[in-house]
Amino acid sequence: MSPEISPDSRAIILRAQNIAVEHNHNCVSPTHIFLAILESATPDSYLGALILGAGLKTEEARLYIEASFQTNSSSTEPQPRLTPSSKRALEFAADDTRHTQAPLLEPIHLFFACLNPRVEPTLEATLTPLGWDAAVLRAKQRELNARITSPTNPLEMLTGNAQKAIEAAYVAMRATWCGRISTAHLLLGLLEDERVQQLLTEVGIEIGELKIRTKAEIRTDSQLATANKSFDSSAKRALDRAREAAQARGQFFIAPEHILLALLPQRTALHEKLKWGSQLPDIAALLLTDVDAQKLRELIGPNAKSLPKNPDADVSLKTVVISFWAMMFIGIVCGAALMNSRKLNPSLQVAAIALLMTLLLINSIGACWVIITSKKPRLKSAWGAAFFGLIFGMTLMVVIFSQ
Repeated sequence: MSPEISPDSRAIILRAQNIAVEHNHNCVSPTHIFLAILESATPDSYLGALILGAGLKTEEARLYIEASFQTNSSSTEPQPRLTPSSKRALEFAADDTRHTQAPLLEPIHLFFACLNPRVEPTLEATLTPLGWDAAVLRAKQRELNARITSPTNPLEMLTGNAQKAIEAAYVAMRATWCGRISTAHLLLGLLEDERVQQLLTEVGIEIGELKIRTKAEIRTDSQLATANKSFDSSAKRALDRAREAAQARGQFFIAPEHILLALLPQRTALHEKLKWGSQLPDIAALLLTDVDAQKLRELIGPNAKSLPKNPDADVSLKTVVISFWAMMFIGIVCGAALMNSRKLNPSLQVAAIALLMTLLLINSIGACWVIITSKKPRLKSAWGAAFFGLIFGMTLMVVIFSQ
């Protein structure tokens, strides 16, 4: 069964058709699809973060690709059809989608399908000298997925405009004789961003009045200001929420509008209470009187599908069940052998017990080490299930033979 194509991927296919029409081509090849993918790879998107992390330049690749095919002078059909190689690219993208257990066929799957030499050898020959190597990009993707699925400092994920907003918040902090950036300072910094000003104006909030009311909420925190930016607990929680808002919308980098979303009134989750406490100062009340938070969220955009997942990021029930039953069987055999070892001569009995205890010790140490140190939930669950399966099987045999 073929996976469903995401809206972003459909938009890329439509854009590829338009690119083919612009060059008077009769069919849509993987080259047209790849050009459309490059256009969609904005800096704050998952694909854009991957390309940026690999040190590649989309504009350079686009120029080389466009130079590799010529524009025809003859007219084309209004909707050029996909070539067999483009259909093959979609098949490879669907296979990649199933392999990564992604809910939808996303642009990242089309991206790697187009780079497959079995799809379009000429495209690979054009891009490889520029550093667009599929194996290297796959490795970069695993690094990116590791950053996404593990705790990451939000300050390392800011867009250029978000960095400017943080700098403005720092200036506001110094101007109010504070030593740490609070949510009020974050809001003042955001109010210097054109996109945030536009969003708040559209929902009927007056920027100048909001600045006055925000400054009135600031109290000196008796902290010494330093060159290194320091944030209070409420601001740290807001940045964490901003990261979650960005990733929920399929974007890797945090933009100013994501920080604005984080400052809107919302229920405090249990993990936030455990991490930051339940009594944090908040400036959400400043927005309640002037802005409909739901309308503002709709303007910024609804939650999108999650970022493409690392196959090791999810716990697989199948993996847990197989690991448990396999090790339980081994545990039953070991337990039965242990209880029947009394029929052996003393030397073999000691050897059998030592072997079984060594197996149990190695499994226990390995399970504990993986569960504590590994950042892959699937690996943790497999080792944990294997450990408890072995213990359960051996205990079951001991109980049965003891009766």
